Amino acid sequence: MNIQILLILSLVGFAATGLNNSLDGLDSELKAELEGKYKKLGAWVNEKIEQGLEPGKDKLSNVKAIAREIVDHGVDESKDVATEASEFLHPYKGDLGILYGEVKTRLEEVLKIN
Repeated sequence: MNIQILLILSLVGFAATGLNNSLDGLDSELKAELEGKYKKLGAWVNEKIEQGLEPGKDKLSNVKAIAREIVDHGVDESKDVATEASEFLHPYKGDLGILYGEVKTRLEEVLKIN
């Protein structure tokens, strides 16, 4: 078989494996939520991890990292992701403190645009 074809096949296989495993560094409960109820937000988080977002040591640190990423960089103007992020982060309002207000404002901007 041609070496170039083997290289392409290995790269495609590696990319597919990478997509599935990007959320593996997250807390198992958080990972289950992002792969289940909040799939669009999970895909967004997966993309951010692939771009260099560092998963935290526990669920709350990961939730804070997601919230900070939304405040700093937005959610790519996606109404679906903004809606899921709003629903997902609401139970952490007390834990996030001032950051929750910043996230809520940022998400409302996206929802207003769309």
